[in-house]
Amino acid sequence: MKIACLGWGSLIWDKSRELSIVDDEWFPDGPRMPLEFARISWIPEIEGGRRLTLVIRPHSDVSRTLYAISSKGSLVGAVSDLMLREGTTDLQNIGYYNFDNKKQSIRRCEHQIKAELLEWNQSKDFNAVVWTDLGPNFYSKLEKPLSLENIRKFLKSLPRNEFRSARDYILNTPSQIQTSLRSGLEDILRELE
Repeated sequence: MKIACLGWGSLIWDKSRELSIVDDEWFPDGPRMPLEFARISWIPEIEGGRRLTLVIRPHSDVSRTLYAISSKGSLVGAVSDLMLREGTTDLQNIGYYNFDNKKQSIRRCEHQIKAELLEWNQSKDFNAVVWTDLGPNFYSKLEKPLSLENIRKFLKSLPRNEFRSARDYILNTPSQIQTSLRSGLEDILRELE
């Protein structure tokens, strides 16, 4: 099977947690997804692991994702590889679509994402595609709505090492990922430096 792995955040630039992809190469013409910096993530094995991360978020601006070709020859292998890289044991945290048999796991924006994947794959000819399918949790973690002011307060509250990790995540996000909050986030980072 030829399997694409979609990325838009640290999957692309953080090589400390390995993902099995062909030639360690990411291509910039992936499908478009509704993305936003809307999740507070905690990665315990990384010092300063609490940060604001990109996730699929309904009604958000769409950005063209990147993709790599998985080194795994089966959908089960590609899903397991991505689960291991993302440090999750919950299969529901990994989205996938099998173009051959139409089996899927799409947790949010199903119709929008499925339509985009089908259109995108017409010129790519993959058998399947996988992606990290974590959702927004900013409100549930902080009990405050997602806004630049509330993000500024969150970032300002972080210990220095966590702030650096959060800053690096935002600044290392590929430039083609332009969300409605991104330029404001970059302004906040300059203010808090």
